[in-house]
Amino acid sequence: MHNTTVPARNKEAINSCVRTSDYRYIDIAKAVGADGTGAWYTGYLNPGDQVHPTELGAKAIAARVLVDVPEVMQYGLLEFTTDLEDTAGDN
Repeated sequence: MHNTTVPARNKEAINSCVRTSDYRYIDIAKAVGADGTGAWYTGYLNPGDQVHPTELGAKAIAARVLVDVPEVMQYGLLEFTTDLEDTAGDN
């Protein structure tokens, strides 16, 4: 995943290339309403640094992940085993 379009970093050309490729991707620019000028939907971009999302923007990005890669909802719901020891130290 790359930084989406923000005012100081217009990535419209990169976004266009990815959208027309055969690769799977998460369209963060679409999630936050980024346009060619780097403007996000009102309230989605942190006004302090103009790079990171606000809580509202982060929720929109998370929702986009679920739309573009719905199988992430399976993680934590499926049981699996490994030969690795418990790295959290819970055992």
